[in-house]
Amino acid sequence: MAQTTASLLQQATQYHRQGRLAEAEPLYRAALAQQPKSFDALYLLGVLKTQQGRPEEAAELLSAAIKRKPGSAEALSLYGSVLLGLNRVDEALTCFDRLVALQPNDADARYNRGVVLERAGRLDRALADYDRVVAAQPALFEAWFNRGNVLARLARHEEAVASYDKAVALNPMAVDALNNCGIALAVLGRHEAALERFGRVLALAPAHADALSNRAASLNALKRHDEALASSERAVALGPDRANVHATHGNVLHALDRYAEAVASYDRALAISPPDVEIVIGRGMSLIKLERPDEALANAERAIALDPHHAAAYCGRGIALQTLLRDDEAMRDYEKALALDPGCVDAYFNSATTLQAQERHAEAIPNFVKAAELKSDYADARWMAAASYLSLGRFAEGWKLYEDRWGRKLEGPPPRQYPCPLWDGEYVRGTLIVWPEQGIGDQLMYSGLLPDLKAHADKVVVEIEARLVDLFARSFPDFEVVLARSEHYGGKVDRHVPIASLPLHLRRSWAEFPVRERGYLVPDAGRVRELRQHLASDGRRVIGLSWRSVNRTLGRFKSAQLADFRALLQQPGCAFVDLQYGDTADERRAIERELGVSVEHIDDIDNLSDIEGLAALAAACDAVVSVSSAAAHLAGAVGAPTWVMVPYGRGRLWYWFADRPSSPWYPRVQVRRQKPGQGWADMIAELAPQIVQADAAGAASRPGA
Repeated sequence: MAQTTASLLQQATQYHRQGRLAEAEPLYRAALAQQPKSFDALYLLGVLKTQQGRPEEAAELLSAAIKRKPGSAEALSLYGSVLLGLNRVDEALTCFDRLVALQPNDADARYNRGVVLERAGRLDRALADYDRVVAAQPALFEAWFNRGNVLARLARHEEAVASYDKAVALNPMAVDALNNCGIALAVLGRHEAALERFGRVLALAPAHADALSNRAASLNALKRHDEALASSERAVALGPDRANVHATHGNVLHALDRYAEAVASYDRALAISPPDVEIVIGRGMSLIKLERPDEALANAERAIALDPHHAAAYCGRGIALQTLLRDDEAMRDYEKALALDPGCVDAYFNSATTLQAQERHAEAIPNFVKAAELKSDYADARWMAAASYLSLGRFAEGWKLYEDRWGRKLEGPPPRQYPCPLWDGEYVRGTLIVWPEQGIGDQLMYSGLLPDLKAHADKVVVEIEARLVDLFARSFPDFEVVLARSEHYGGKVDRHVPIASLPLHLRRSWAEFPVRERGYLVPDAGRVRELRQHLASDGRRVIGLSWRSVNRTLGRFKSAQLADFRALLQQPGCAFVDLQYGDTADERRAIERELGVSVEHIDDIDNLSDIEGLAALAAACDAVVSVSSAAAHLAGAVGAPTWVMVPYGRGRLWYWFADRPSSPWYPRVQVRRQKPGQGWADMIAELAPQIVQADAAGAASRPGA
């Protein structure tokens, strides 16, 4: 006797409850054969197919069931979930909309609709549903967690943190909630708090690659780069197939100046998943640091193609164009970046550096200031603003911001830390110690302020690098001059001051620059006489030459070639001597072959390490002609008549100022500036007759004479 539909469904349901799906399925189908429109058979077979992992069949059955019984909440709920699993998001949303309309106060219905809305990117509606759910069921972990995710996507990170914290309070073992909370805190710049969350994740799941990577990102932001590297390396080892892990590793390597490795990490990230604009932008910044601007430009074009509305992509292209000296195009990109994101710090900063490179200092300053306002720890922006203020002679503003140099990523030794206060400009009843910083040219220039300190302290001690000790001891006999060592000066110290901070108190206006007749550094007079007798034995005027700077970032803009001096080298009645440090033999031989003119190199003097010898050599010259380099500062400091040639725009350092024909730092320095587009050879051809004809003020005024 054939079973009735009811008995078939009863037996099928019994098997189904027991998990005997293979036995239940034919019974459901037999019931459907008898009653094809049976809601129960359609619905329960749909449930079974869902459990079997056959969502397409389940969806077809559930759709048919709902047609039979449109008000079935359980069928609508399951059908919506199955559709969402099939990524049929719009259909799933329609389904859950119907369910919520049927049961407007049902928290589960609203939760499920919130999930669909979140997937659909309709975040405001998703948030509204999650808000209703947590109000109705405040102990529902999933609702608080999903709500936090939606708030994070809406960039409402403070609220996201609060929602994640609620979720974690309900489930302290929820590593994803802890991790996402850490990410939101990091976005807010609260990296210490973020590290605490990531630490809790790793205590629960030590192999959590994302948490390790996120921890590395926060450590990197806190400038704890070595710790960041260790964390990101472990993340890469645990998650070699995760693009975000490789991207963070690239960011850490970039911060450690390991730019080639950073590019390789970014490339690995981009090979794993569809290109991410943030990763492409990071790659471009490393290419810029590697001095590969053409590749950086192509990289930026790729970033813009990925997201034409991403401000940082235009900023990256601007930086590449700026590096390629295409300033007008760069400025257009910075303007585009700011139109897209008025808070784009990098666009303000880099537009300011472009204006500064064009010597438009008054226009550059507001952009530097804005960048520093938007990013409170942006020492580079304040320091660059200082350079523009000082270029314009606005000393009060400039020197104050110049103190922010200590917040920058500096090369060389860290600042000295004496266990006493910094000098504040007041008279020191006791010992004031001055310690060195920056390059040797800067130390030579700032040493011109040392004589002022006689009126500001009972005793002055000057720490200085080894090459300058003897020269400074002779030049400043009222002070104790000591070699700057790794350990501190052994005597009692009441105040300390870095040498480049002296102008903050002593050069606050043009009027505070002293008018000097002679240089303030005193070379060895006997050595000057010997060199003078040797160089000027035939009565010709002796001209010292220096043409290169080895400054890592600006040297290429500041440097000429000896061949650029042809017009000067062909002037009659002159002898020429090499003041340039480094190996110049090939250039000097080439000039002698071409022009028959010898530029003498004094073999007994190493122009790099023997500063005493170089000072005497500069003092023995009737004139010195130099690009902006340590040799120019030394010649100026010993009082040699000196012509300093400074580049247009890039490479022109602030201390040559914007318009002055002479230097207030030195008594006998003439400053000549390139015109836009002018080459060194053309500039020297203009200057050569002036240099040769200039009155050297008589042999009696020559240093050491």
